[in-house]
Amino acid sequence: ENSDQPTQSFEKEEKPLKDEAEKEKSIDKLPRKMLSRDSSQEDTDSTGIDLHEFLVNTLKNNPRDRMMLLKLEQEILDFI
Repeated sequence: ENSDQPTQSFEKEEKPLKDEAEKEKSIDKLPRKMLSRDSSQEDTDSTGIDLHEFLVNTLKNNPRDRMMLLKLEQEILDFI
């Protein structure tokens, strides 16, 4: 558990959209072990919403959000 907590706290320091964008893109492009493990543990949030399904539906319905998340993903990858 302790090894997961620093990762989760780091993700919480980022804006939630960046974290969700990175999870979404990790599923679509390059599945990274750390991200896929975290996303599989957190597929459903505390309100019972399936985060992956929510992200997919939101991105399909809103091109502006999709472009913003692609831009955020690129900024995150450039930062790393």
